[in-house]
Amino acid sequence: MKTAIIGLPMVGKTSLFTILTGRHESARMGSLEVRTGV
Repeated sequence: MKTAIIGLPMVGKTSLFTILTGRHESARMGSLEVRTGV
């Protein structure tokens, strides 16, 4: 199953990703790279 977190800039998408996956990724504003968590 694939899911995506989408939303406006600066609303906490990376924070939500970190909470759900337990992985800490460096947050860069405006990044278009795909982050994968299991």
